[in-house]
Amino acid sequence: MPKSGVSRAISRLEKTLAIRLFQRTTREVSLAAAGEALRELPPLPVNLFKLA
Repeated sequence: MPKSGVSRAISRLEKTLAIRLFQRTTREVSLAAAGEALRELPPLPVNLFKLA
């Protein structure tokens, strides 16, 4: 998947969840607090993301 596709998918996920997962600046991208919390959770089956 191209970078632009990944970026759009993440943006849709953030909009669906109504949370910001990443802090973005013109120079870097880092995990926001919600992204850090999500990272700590056990992985979910990919099929769950297709439901959103």
